[in-house]
Amino acid sequence: MKSDREREEIIKAINVLLNQAYDSDLDNILAFLQHIENMEDEADIKAIRAAINEPKIPYEQVVKKIFYRRENLRAIAYSMDLLIPGFYFWCPYFTIRIGGAIPDDNPYKYPGKIHSSTGIGIVLPGYKIFTSYQDSYDA
Repeated sequence: MKSDREREEIIKAINVLLNQAYDSDLDNILAFLQHIENMEDEADIKAIRAAINEPKIPYEQVVKKIFYRRENLRAIAYSMDLLIPGFYFWCPYFTIRIGGAIPDDNPYKYPGKIHSSTGIGIVLPGYKIFTSYQDSYDA
């Protein structure tokens, strides 16, 4: 965005050029500026129509997806924390858990969390772990 001073200088330069222009050039410039304005108006109208017609995602569905993702990450944290053999991958859009286990919530709910948005981990038999995750599993 230009400062007020820069805008004033540009407008003055345009005025000088417009005063020197032929009438036909002024008509062409006016038509071009009106065309730009109409295109912007059409784009705004299309955006408004798209927003009105866009289907709304129910709140319950959003909550279920968030809960499902948290539970998947909790299962990965549980499996890596207890060194249960498996392959684990997580990113913002999906999780993959091959092997591992679902947290046993008796007598209390496993509180562990993964604090990174993406990562990968492999736990081999014999308690060998290779992972990009270097944080703790504490809630």
